[in-house]
This record gives sequence, structure tokens and C-alpha cells, in this order.
Amino acid sequence: MRQKRDIPGLYSDALQALPDTMDGQPPLPVPDSCPVTLDELLAEP
Repeated sequence: MRQKRDIPGLYSDALQALPDTMDGQPPLPVPDSCPVTLDELLAEP
């Protein structure tokens, strides 16, 4: 199941869905590529 998760693709989709403004303010800057891997997301704290 892990191979079916496209974290960079999901991140890219989320960036494209990001609005130009939020309550009249531009959103905070975000990285162009996903800053974490699936393993990092699933790691225990």
C-alpha cells in the first residue's frame, strides 16, 4: 500500500489549490516541493 501513496503529487495538487489570497492577505510562503517523505510523516515522535 505504501507504494500507492504519491506524497509529492498530493503536495503539488495542494499547492495548485492554494488560493491567491486568504482574507485579503497572500498566503505565507511554502516550499515548491514537498519538504517531508512518507517515512518522515509516519515516523513515531
